[in-house]
Amino acid sequence: MNRFIGLASLLYLAIQATTAVLAQSALTVLEGGTLIDGTGRPPLADAVVVVEGNRIKAVGARGSVQIPAGARRIDARGKTLLPGLIDAHLHYWEYIPELCISHGITTVVDTGNYMEYILAVRGAEEKGQLWGPRILTTGSGITGSAGGAMRDRFIVKDPAEAKAAAEEHVRRKVDFIKVYEGITADQLKAITEVAHRAGIPVVGHLRIIDAREAAAAGIDGLIHASGIAASLVPESDTRAIKTTVDTNPWGVPGGGVFHEQMDTSKFDDLIRLLVEKRIMIEPDLVHSAKGVLRQWDRFDLDNRRLFDDPNLAYVPREAVQRWFSIAFLNGATPQELARRRAGYGKMLEFLKRFVAGGGILLPGSDCVTDAAPATTVHQELEVFVEDVGLTPMQALQTVTKHPADFYAKGKGLGTVEAGKLADLVVIRGDPLQDIRNTRNVELVMKDGQVMETGYHAWYTNPYRRPFRETPRDRPIPSVRSIQPYVVTQGEKRVLLTLTGANFAPDSIVWLDRTGLKTTFLSTTELQAEVTERSLQAAGTFPVRVSNSPSREAASLPVLLMVKYRQ
Repeated sequence: MNRFIGLASLLYLAIQATTAVLAQSALTVLEGGTLIDGTGRPPLADAVVVVEGNRIKAVGARGSVQIPAGARRIDARGKTLLPGLIDAHLHYWEYIPELCISHGITTVVDTGNYMEYILAVRGAEEKGQLWGPRILTTGSGITGSAGGAMRDRFIVKDPAEAKAAAEEHVRRKVDFIKVYEGITADQLKAITEVAHRAGIPVVGHLRIIDAREAAAAGIDGLIHASGIAASLVPESDTRAIKTTVDTNPWGVPGGGVFHEQMDTSKFDDLIRLLVEKRIMIEPDLVHSAKGVLRQWDRFDLDNRRLFDDPNLAYVPREAVQRWFSIAFLNGATPQELARRRAGYGKMLEFLKRFVAGGGILLPGSDCVTDAAPATTVHQELEVFVEDVGLTPMQALQTVTKHPADFYAKGKGLGTVEAGKLADLVVIRGDPLQDIRNTRNVELVMKDGQVMETGYHAWYTNPYRRPFRETPRDRPIPSVRSIQPYVVTQGEKRVLLTLTGANFAPDSIVWLDRTGLKTTFLSTTELQAEVTERSLQAAGTFPVRVSNSPSREAASLPVLLMVKYRQ
């Protein structure tokens, strides 16, 4: 049976590749629809788009464009034509192609992966050997020695090593460079100098430097809107952000715990700096603030209905469960939820002012960590319009022209114009009247090829990711004791000592859902620092140890009691 599935999948891919060759040897005309071309120009009714091979040959209103004799004609009357959509932040896994294409996403921006794997996947797609979306990638990315070792990242300890790592990325012909939480300002500057000479941008998921420091070092984009809160909160919170070992830039999952402290009077000054330096923000609102979003219940229901499709059974169930989980809600007090919602509201206000000041936002799913592939991009567009205040036309440009200009200059993507690559999406309804209509995908064209949409239970991708984020054969840590196990509400600083087994140099101690600054002493002993911020509420809280920043394969909890101050 497995062999049949594999053969069926390979046959499917072969048919798709053959179809691509045939499609690119002929002329195709899409006619009669309303074109929103991505440039920002008003919609063009009764449009004609002529495609020759993998390029757009001509675009215009009916009567102004000659329709070649013998061309394949696609009737788009009553429909809307858009450029192919771009997911500006994901991490490629083998199960995403059908999901992306069926949601109109013809290009994905892979923002961190195993270097050899993702370059092989990108190469196969470019040669027509692999069916699915076009791939732009950073390769592995670079972090400082204070960051975690994930996705085969280059770990550097000084500017010289940072420069060498950047040069290696350029040599491997990555599309951009991403830096991670452990990067320092001087390391970042060494990286941006190399990248900019090569004509590629640098983006960052920041922690130990803030947005101002990153801007001075030459960064081009802020992933997860990271570094912003650290630039706007009181100094004590800045230190907390920069020392909190947590992959979620919102402070804790469900986000906004640090954002609530942002000083709104400082917003405009930081925004002027970011806009002046043309620094893009990719905020991941649906990912980072799920459960806090007012649309979340509807988004969650839509996703559950989608992944109930038996034809998507090849998507790992543990991944689907992670996309639906909102761990921070378990045991959260009303005060904690209120703080997170307040923080989210402040970030929305910052982004509104940023866009009003001329700043560029990009939408991304950040699949496959805590958000679903494909659907999250459309949900992010809805949040951009309903909560951030973009017009539908502006929102459409965030998923077409702007990511193409930022990540793929000169590649012919992002707009429907003569000479550009023939990436087109036909949808039902008018997205300028309701941005949710972007989900009503009827036809997808990539590189001049009409792509098959829908899901197939037998689908397999021959390019399977070689490792999980946390290898299953890695021992799971266990905790035997914690000292002290009773502390007092509001204490300035508490140093916990944990004894147990299977601890590692990159182990992280978690107090409830917050990662603590952790010191590895041995495979049986760790120390972890608890700051005053984590001791505001009295109660009993779980303490776990994981050997992964994503909290996978964590130990069973021991309990820390925070008693009321007398």
